[in-house]
Amino acid sequence: NQGALGCCASMAITYTQFTNAYSRYLESIDENSSFDPSSGNKAYLLSPKFTYNLAGAGTAWVYEILKEQGTLPMNLCDFSYDSAGGAINNTNASSWTATAGTWQQAQDYRISDYEQIWIGSDPYDYKITTSVAGNLLIEKIKTALHNGNVVVTGGYPSRWQYATISGTGSYGKTGEHAIYLSRNLSSGGHQVSIVGYDDEI
Repeated sequence: NQGALGCCASMAITYTQFTNAYSRYLESIDENSSFDPSSGNKAYLLSPKFTYNLAGAGTAWVYEILKEQGTLPMNLCDFSYDSAGGAINNTNASSWTATAGTWQQAQDYRISDYEQIWIGSDPYDYKITTSVAGNLLIEKIKTALHNGNVVVTGGYPSRWQYATISGTGSYGKTGEHAIYLSRNLSSGGHQVSIVGYDDEI
């Protein structure tokens, strides 16, 4: 929960996407790996605070920090949280809880590369999804998700149009809300993680 902090890129990329990728990598080299993010243990969750403090809110900046500097587990570098579980925008948000010795340890948690994709002049144009390139991108995203990866995307919440789900899919249920379109004014950019999809909705 990013609370009042503008750390959505680090939450989506470092905490969700990279924690998932790192865990899957460890499992690929040791099927008995004890690195288990689903446990909730902060030793197995990678720190969005570390990348946020170095990169700010820029998507590519977060990836570049993960590539060059890395990050730390959250038990070594974490935000303070309010009673609702939101990150608190106080001096702790930008202060370093990481000690000198842990800076070197961050090098153990790095990415080798990343891919950022843009289609057309306006990546938030809803018509993109009906184009050939848009359909290819949707299939690429679905394949990545099917293979167990997390995909990060961005948009403008002010442009998001919501609809009530009328049918029941595998995940989305009748009465729940879904973003089905992005249009109109652009303000308040936001990064989110995509962890699955449901073609039945």
